[in-house]
Amino acid sequence: EALKREEDEREQRDRVATEKEHLEAQVRKLEQTTFRWRVDYQRETQERYSNLLADMEARLQGECEDLRRQILQMQELHRQEVLTWQEKEEKRQEEAAEQLRLRMA
Repeated sequence: EALKREEDEREQRDRVATEKEHLEAQVRKLEQTTFRWRVDYQRETQERYSNLLADMEARLQGECEDLRRQILQMQELHRQEVLTWQEKEEKRQEEAAEQLRLRMA
């Protein structure tokens, strides 16, 4: 009977050891799966935000170009207005000088 009990205990230890190995293998497998998931998630997140940033940069660049064009148009308009004013002022001064000459003559 002592031999039977020792054999039962040995079989139980073997079953526990086998179950422990099986559980450890499952833990390793779960850790590998978790690691792969984390790497995939980080890559997808990085790609998503990289694409988002690229879209935002492109949109902002477009807006900056639009603003530059508007500034150039406003500068050109101002230059034309200054030239028009100068031409009118020169014409007014010429007319005033002509009237002064006529009065003095």
